[in-house]
Amino acid sequence: MPNITRPMPRTSSPRPKMLVVRQPVKRVHARGEHRRLPVNLAIGVIATAGGLLILWLMGYIGYHLGYAPLIHVPELTQDFGHALTAGIRTWLRIPALILQLGLAHPTWLMITFVFIAIPAAGLSASRPGTPGGPRMSPPAIVFSNAAGVIAGLYGVLLVSWLASPLRSDLFQPLPVTTQFINSWYVDIQTVAGLDTLLLIAAALWTVLMFRLAIDTWLRVLSASVIIFATCLMIAGFSYSAGAAAQLSAQRSLLDLGSSPTHPYLWLGSTKDHLVTLSLHNSSCRVQLHNHPGTITTAGTASVIEFLSDSTETE
Repeated sequence: MPNITRPMPRTSSPRPKMLVVRQPVKRVHARGEHRRLPVNLAIGVIATAGGLLILWLMGYIGYHLGYAPLIHVPELTQDFGHALTAGIRTWLRIPALILQLGLAHPTWLMITFVFIAIPAAGLSASRPGTPGGPRMSPPAIVFSNAAGVIAGLYGVLLVSWLASPLRSDLFQPLPVTTQFINSWYVDIQTVAGLDTLLLIAAALWTVLMFRLAIDTWLRVLSASVIIFATCLMIAGFSYSAGAAAQLSAQRSLLDLGSSPTHPYLWLGSTKDHLVTLSLHNSSCRVQLHNHPGTITTAGTASVIEFLSDSTETE
């Protein structure tokens, strides 16, 4: 920046006074900034494609590993676009799952919020170490090492939760009678809500691991455990939350001609059959039909709405 100086007239002061005039200088853009534009666009395209792929994979896992076994038909099929739609529906269902968890089990909601609050506070307080910079204070070193150990232990907790009998007991297939429908659906939403909040906490712990100023061996050990557990948690969240989203999705009511007063609820399709849900004397029946030439629809309803309304009618 050029400086134009002009000496002032001499005064009685022993120090001479100078007048400094600064002129603004126009910024000249480096040539490399224009060259990086295609690279930035490529990064944006790759990130978008990766996000869509993750949504598709979550929808596929939720439909085939969660929803299909839940209704006793693991042979259900779906096309490519339906898997992406199922993944988007799963993410849109997250606020409702957290709300239902708080209404059914407020204690579990508070515990999972603590799991989220600890790494969130650590992210705001942690400062990565600078090579050659000032040494960290002893309390900061202690808290950083403690956070690294807790992150690894949290990964072990996630794996234990996914393999626990409690989770398996809550995530059960469709009951054969409508007597336990309400409690069954509450349990499904409870598992999905817990998986959602535990996954959020796992993501925060994973990010925090790379901001802690800890020894390399501790970082590698804890990061390996928490990243592995987070990947498993993504799969667990996909099929529990995906199943809950499918149960609450609107589906067509079909009039197949056999019982006009009791329509069938369309659940999906296999390679050769049409899968429907019906009620007979408070008994839930999942049936496979040959693909008819013409199907008459009689409205829409979700699985839970269909079972609840049919139970009240009977």
